[in-house]
Amino acid sequence: MFIRRKSRKARVKKKSIKTLKNKLDAAFSAMIRKRDAGNSCITCPKPLNQAGHFIRREILATRWHPQNVNGQCAHCNCWLHGNLLEYRVYLDEKFGEGTADRLHRLSRLSWKPDREALEKLIEAAKVGHEYYSEIWDFYGATLQE
Repeated sequence: MFIRRKSRKARVKKKSIKTLKNKLDAAFSAMIRKRDAGNSCITCPKPLNQAGHFIRREILATRWHPQNVNGQCAHCNCWLHGNLLEYRVYLDEKFGEGTADRLHRLSRLSWKPDREALEKLIEAAKVGHEYYSEIWDFYGATLQE
């Protein structure tokens, strides 16, 4: 008896986690730059043109946290390696006292996003930062704190 397989076109190929992370990086960066448009660099008075991380990107628990990433100029972000002393001060001014310490605590948590979480965060980043913050609170590492 011959069993017919689905054609290759009919199969739905899932996107890899790496591809989803790259898409989220792009959507999240654009969202942050749009959110902070019209402001200056978080660490100096220059115009911003990048999305700079307070806690480095390699830490997944804070990589896409909306308070961890803010508009920065290329000089502070690249040449001054984030200008972290100034960044810390302005984080607490922008989001409230203790924000930098809370982000440091979050960075010590383990969070491994699954496909569903990454896809939801990508869609939320495309909608805007208010909606993204709500979705992040559900899918992000803040629940594991």
